[in-house]
Amino acid sequence: MSDNNSSKTVIIVSFFSPYPEIRGGRRVLSNLCELLRKQGYRVILVLQTLSLPADHVAAVAERVDELVLVKRPQEQGGVGRRAAGAFLYPFLQWLKGFEWLKRFAPSKLRASWIQQQRSCWPQTQQIVKELAMKRQPTAVIAEYVYMTPCFVGLPDSALKLTHTIDMVSRVGQQVAVFGGDAIGREFTAAEERAALLRGDVIIAVQQREAELFRALAPERRVIVLGYAPPHIVAAPAEPVEQARVLIVGGEHEMNRRGLTLFYQRVWPQILAAIPDAVLAVVGEVGRFLPQGLPRVQVLGVVERLDLEYARATVVVNPVDLGTGLKIKTVEALCFGKALVSTPVGVEGLARDEEPPCVVAADWDAFAAAVIALLRDAAQRRQLEARAVAFAHRHFSENAVFAELDNCLTDHFRRFAPPVV
Repeated sequence: MSDNNSSKTVIIVSFFSPYPEIRGGRRVLSNLCELLRKQGYRVILVLQTLSLPADHVAAVAERVDELVLVKRPQEQGGVGRRAAGAFLYPFLQWLKGFEWLKRFAPSKLRASWIQQQRSCWPQTQQIVKELAMKRQPTAVIAEYVYMTPCFVGLPDSALKLTHTIDMVSRVGQQVAVFGGDAIGREFTAAEERAALLRGDVIIAVQQREAELFRALAPERRVIVLGYAPPHIVAAPAEPVEQARVLIVGGEHEMNRRGLTLFYQRVWPQILAAIPDAVLAVVGEVGRFLPQGLPRVQVLGVVERLDLEYARATVVVNPVDLGTGLKIKTVEALCFGKALVSTPVGVEGLARDEEPPCVVAADWDAFAAAVIALLRDAAQRRQLEARAVAFAHRHFSENAVFAELDNCLTDHFRRFAPPVV
């Protein structure tokens, strides 16, 4: 990089790590770092963390040009409160393995931990301010609205962008609708708007939420930055196994709900029609399944997700509530798979062309669609071809990065140092 591009730097501020890439948000953050670096930006990640294993630190450092770790907040109240904070994180991490037991943890304990994890700590704000003064970055990107306090006091030369990934006020509302655990998600639309107004630009992860953000904060420019998977197949390939249905998902509450509804309402219908069908469940979500479900393989987190897609005949996304872009939907299309989804699962995809998958309005229609695709290879191949064509149009790096690239380039030209 030439000297006159020394300010072509982007600082990203996050409360969660881009590694391991076992959840949608992490993949989106890792993807953002990769896309920026490919465009010649030096990426500095300021990562505030209550705990991060050494091997994870090394893996994150490989994804950026510079990693700045901010450890546990220095709260008022002295050593006692800091010690309490040190206890909260490992305790609740341990409880993750016992979801039913976690429900009995006092709500104040869980809320305190979540607030520690997601709030932008004072020392994080100070570090970002010092880095911005020293490095004169083109932009500072806050992950979610939680990190927008880091925008306070930054120089005008630094474009301030909020990378939303989800519309957090929608998430809390939707979790509460079905009686889920909404602790830590109590974020109103008014609070979200106030946080967004701290920045200059709002980055939405998909078109539908871009429209919602424009309505919520019309004073701000809204752009869309989706997800560009590392690989889009050139053409569909025949599945390695027949009658194999694949679900991929992290432990997010919406994924758990979707999986539960699928095995309760859809899977029995599929087995009745195709007794030798197999359901493969990949990702953290599988550990919430009951034991002994017929013809179900719980595979957990796998090293080679591409191999699981290759084995699958049909991929399903049964998530019926949620916000953001469903990375599992994008990946299935990019692997050229026949996909059956709920309407929520395809929210944000281009609506002005033929759908690249089957969108089922209810669970009976969902089951019928999967059964039809398992039985009719010609119909399945036709859908696979549509999926690949759609993926190349919408999920290539150029297509995904275009709006952010234009936004950063315009700002860089305004504030770039003169060439001597």
